[in-house]
Amino acid sequence: MVKVLIADDNVPFCESLFSALTKEKDFKIVGISYSGKNIEKKYFETQPDIMVLDLNLPQKNGIQIINDITEQEGKDPKKNIIVVSGEMKYRASLTNMKKVLWVLSKPVDFDKLITVIRETSRQKIMSEKINDITDGLLKNLHIPICKGRVLLKRSILTAYTRPYLLRKIEDLMKIVAKQEGYNNARSVRSTIDKIIERTFEQSNDNSIFYILDEYYGEKLTTKTFISSCVSNIRKIMKNN
Repeated sequence: MVKVLIADDNVPFCESLFSALTKEKDFKIVGISYSGKNIEKKYFETQPDIMVLDLNLPQKNGIQIINDITEQEGKDPKKNIIVVSGEMKYRASLTNMKKVLWVLSKPVDFDKLITVIRETSRQKIMSEKINDITDGLLKNLHIPICKGRVLLKRSILTAYTRPYLLRKIEDLMKIVAKQEGYNNARSVRSTIDKIIERTFEQSNDNSIFYILDEYYGEKLTTKTFISSCVSNIRKIMKNN
């Protein structure tokens, strides 16, 4: 079930959108707000998968709402706001905001809006599944729960979605460092190297590595380890 929160001061528009979305069996409207007052409180209370947001709201405009929610969610905000507005002068800046998923001009094509919401929901489910598979993989490899595991998991997930980064491991480490708030990519690389090396050395005859697609023996490196994990995840996803 896809939870949708609507924030728009146009009552007829909200009523029409409510009618269109509730006809879809996999959608649930968790709230409607006709102003910017307390919309952030309602957002965090209802935890919507998608918020449909107008920019011109009384008491607090859409840009302020996006910025405030982004700040409260921290360094990894959910990309789940669809902006609907008659003013497109902010379109370029909106598309660069971390929380903004899509920008639609009014009058809104409800069929297109429904397609965007449904596709986003599908991607969310896929993302959660990949996350669970990665957690299971690291557990089976006996990677201890520590800072290194967090960085290693982020590296694997990033390489999964952006495989070209595996061409040069330094580029992957720079991205992960930025995502995790590190100033130095070398320290990230060092931490990941150590946890892989320690896991490899402590394994019994390296038998735990049978779950990976390939076993590199003495040639096991951070790059080949992450690459093999990514291949393993893709294989599992393909079979599901």
